[in-house]
Parts: sequence; C-alpha cells; structure tokens
Amino acid sequence: MMKKTRSWAPAAILFALAIATRIEASDRVADQGSFLGACSPALRVTTSDTLWFGGTHWEIAESRWVANVSLSRSNAWTFDSGVDGNREGWTSRDLSAIPLPTVPAGNPDGADFRWVDQAKYDLYGTPGTDLFPGSTDNGAIWCGKFEPEANELCWGDGQGYGNNWDHEARKSFAYGGTGDVRVTYRYFSDLEPLWDYAYLYLEFDGAREASPRVIHTNIAGSPSSKRTKTLTVSSSQVPQGTAAITVVFHFQSDSGTSDEDWTRNTRYSGFCCYNFLYEDLGTTGNNDQDTFESGPEGWGFFQKTPIGSVMDVTPLAELPEPAVPCSGTVLQGNVVTLFDKNAGPGAPLHPRRQDEIATSPRIDLAAAGALSCATKLLVADFYADLPAGDAIYLVPRLRIYPYACPTTGQLIEQDVPTNIFLHRRSFAPPTCGDEVVLADFSSFSVDVQYCYVSLEVIDMCYACAAGRGNTTPWFDNVRLAVTQDVVDVATDPKNSPAVPLLTVHPNPFARETRFAYSVVRPGPVRLRMFDVRGALVTTLVDDPRSPGLYHAVWNGTRDDGGLVGSGVFWVRYDSGGQVTSSRVVVFR
Repeated sequence: MMKKTRSWAPAAILFALAIATRIEASDRVADQGSFLGACSPALRVTTSDTLWFGGTHWEIAESRWVANVSLSRSNAWTFDSGVDGNREGWTSRDLSAIPLPTVPAGNPDGADFRWVDQAKYDLYGTPGTDLFPGSTDNGAIWCGKFEPEANELCWGDGQGYGNNWDHEARKSFAYGGTGDVRVTYRYFSDLEPLWDYAYLYLEFDGAREASPRVIHTNIAGSPSSKRTKTLTVSSSQVPQGTAAITVVFHFQSDSGTSDEDWTRNTRYSGFCCYNFLYEDLGTTGNNDQDTFESGPEGWGFFQKTPIGSVMDVTPLAELPEPAVPCSGTVLQGNVVTLFDKNAGPGAPLHPRRQDEIATSPRIDLAAAGALSCATKLLVADFYADLPAGDAIYLVPRLRIYPYACPTTGQLIEQDVPTNIFLHRRSFAPPTCGDEVVLADFSSFSVDVQYCYVSLEVIDMCYACAAGRGNTTPWFDNVRLAVTQDVVDVATDPKNSPAVPLLTVHPNPFARETRFAYSVVRPGPVRLRMFDVRGALVTTLVDDPRSPGLYHAVWNGTRDDGGLVGSGVFWVRYDSGGQVTSSRVVVFR
C-alpha cells in the first residue's frame, strides 16, 4: 500500500490547498532601542506596531546567530546578505534520524523493533500493564519505545511508537526447492488508521518483492484481542532455484499522530508478533517455529539509515524557470531549497522518506519586549509546485522555549507543529506567494521567551514511482510578524486577507475547541467537520456572511447528537470559492 493514499482516499479531499494570507501593514522605521514594551497590553496596538523578526547577527555573549528585530516590514531573511555564507544562521535538522533505544543499558537491542519477554516488559514497560494477559505466551518481537525511553524524549503519551518510523524485523528460512510455503503468526496492532502500517514482505534469496504480502492498519488492537494471520505462498510464486526465503516485518509511521506528539495514546505500541511458524510444505522442506520464549531466535532488527540534509541556499539562476511568473519579481537573488542536488538520472529530487526541517536562528521575544505579544505570523515569499499525487508536503512549524516536559518537569525546547500540510490539487497551478502568511502561531503561549520558525518538507509516499517531485519549494524573505492584537478585518478592510484564514485552538482538545475564520468576500460560508474516512461528522456553519472575522465552537458533538471518541478529524472551511482545512485532534 502506498502512502500516497493520502492523495486519493476520501479523507484526502480535506487536504485542500492551504492558506496563503497576504499581510498588509504600514512600514515604520524606528531605531533599535524602541522595541521594549512595543506589545504592552496598555498600548493601543495597530499593525504599524508589528515587530518583524528576520535577518541575522552574531550574538557574541551567547555565541550564536540571533534574529534581528525591526518595526520595518522589510526586515527579513533574504539569503542575499553574505552573512554565514548567505545561510544567515539557518540550519537543518534531519527528522529521519530516530534516537536508538537506551534500555537496557548498553543498548543491546540496537533498534526499536526488538525482542521482549514478560520480565523485560515488567522492568521497562508501562507500569500496570501486562503484555501477555490471559495467555501462555511469554515472548514476542515488538516495535516501540519503552516507558523510560519515551519519558526521556518527553513523548506526550509515554510508551509506544513515534513519528517517521521505518523499522524492520527479519529472518531467513531455508527453502527445499519444491512445494508451497505457509507462514502463520499471532499479532496485535494499534496503528493510526490508514496512515501508519505494518507490512509483511517476502524476499527470495535477498530480492524483495515489489509489494507486501500482508498489510496491517486500521485495527484497534491490544494483546487481549490477539489475532492470527496465515499466509500461503504457492510454489509457482517462488522463483526457480530459490534457496532461502526471508520474512520481513516492516513498520512505517507518518509525521504525526503517534505516542510521540500527544495525539495517539496506544496502550502497548503499534505492532507486536508472537508465536511465528514457517512451514515449507515440500517433501524436503524445513519447518521453523519461533515462540520467542528465550530470545529473538535468529530475527534481526534494523532502523532506517538517516537520509541526511539536502538544505541549501541556491541562486535563482541555477534553478528551473518557474511555471508561473515569480523569479525576479517575487523571488530575487538566493532562495532556500530542500531538494537533492546530487540526485542521479531518474532518482527522486526529494529523497525517499525525506523529513527535513530548515530552521531559523533564535528569535528572542523576551529581549525584544514581546513576551505578551499574542499574534505570531510566519510570513514568506515562496514558489511551490507540490501536486497532491507526489505526496510531498510543506509543513510550517514553531519551536518554543520554555516548554515544561510533563514526564520530567524539565523546561525544554519543543516543536509545535501546525497540522497544516501545504500542497496543491491536481487541477491547480503552482503557487508563487508574495508576502503570504504560511502559518498562524497565535494559539501558542504568550509567555514564550524565544522561538525558532521552521519550514519542513516531508515525503509521505512509502512506495511511489520514480521521478516524483521537483526542486520546489523555494523560500525567500522569510520573517516572523509579532504583535499584540489580531487585526479585525471587519473594521479594517485594508487588512483583509487575500484568501480565507482559519485557526484552531486548543488543538488537541478534550471538551471543546474554538475556530477563528475570516470572510474575504460576502457570500455563503460553510464550516464542517469530517472524520479520517471523509465522512461528514457535523456542520458548524452554513450561512451567508459579510467580510469580517468570526468564531465557532465545537464540543465534539456529531449531527445526531452523540459525542465523537478520541481520534483525528478534519475541519473544512469553504468561503468565496476557496477551501482551507486543518487537522483537529480529540482527546477523551
């Protein structure tokens, strides 16, 4: 199953072209000493009081690059200044690098797909849970991080599995050369439906089949509801001369909604296999039963090799001509890119399973007197050609400090994703964005002392054809706009966004969440909730509206009056022929 199901499954309708809101504000140049108190609640703040963070200087006392701050909207990371080789303090993080296990001491497992028995689980697993309830089983191969490891990483829901996983457990079995092969195993799975998968692949003398034989997903499971799977492979499907058949369990998760990010609380983890039986049904066949009672019994465990960074600052002259007017008008000089410049012929320009974040220098809100500033908008010029079928997405992020880790009590830096996945529909043209709001971070705490803005590129297709993707997205003139008040477009029409704007807070939520949405042009407006299958849950707004800023509240109630359970939902906002959508997570 290809992860690009996101582009054709019903739920993918909700992946509408994300918001691109134009900022309008008065320029006002001021000296560098005038920012303290600029966002004080005691002051009447207008858009001319906006602080613009961008550009870079070296802070000697801290030995780090720090963002400049100005009351001029022209203050931005242009990537043309020559500072830091035109990177202007921006760095890259490769999220495909998954931390290795740390328990037991010495890391003997070597991967998050590992062997576990009851004694090991009692020592490191979630307190108060039994991995083998009501069963004679006492061993398994299990994919997950134990409670101490998850707590050390400040995972929201403790033990379980994380984002962007790509792990394997594998073992080779002798094949006698004739006859069918049968594989039987007991398992449980608790995977995000239709987004995270556990596959079973076969390899014949080391050559893997193109498609998996078994796909596990969309199953709410636990060890108390184990299932049994039997797979029979006809001898006609085994290449002639094969001497060994390798069974591979391949676990893959996407970039969100896992135990790592507070949005999916699995009781045990995503996938576990017990009592595995391999049968060569030929006359000279080999049978092998693995109960995992005393060890992994020859199974090997592997984690994907980190992809590495491809982020660069690239002159526009070295890039293809945009499909829509952009170069030299909106984008100038150098731009930030995140594609592989060393990709060979036919190789994807975005590495398979890429998950890389380009991150700004530190934005010191406290030093600028902006601790009380409620509105934080990520603004940039960009060119993007990200068709949904390529399953390559742009995700704006914010990394904040302080964040109190609930498992350790420590104050740490923490990424706060927006749940916005930018791409275009198949019929839509590429986008050239001139000073647009890529993300509204206003829902996060006003007590943030410092932060970093980030631009993440994710390849979410597990098995797509070669030749996908292109050199985009490109970014230029990036900055963070910070002010005290949200502009009311109803009373200040010149600040009306170019397309509808939608924000959600809190998200995740337990009791209720609040939507703020803007209307650009008078006409019908619809605000609806859908589940992950694309089925309508409820309609919150379906009325005509005049231009302005409005709010709606959802308490998790369906149209039939019942309450939804914990899970992932999508809000879809239709206004003026434009569609905006965002992921909403419910915790019960």
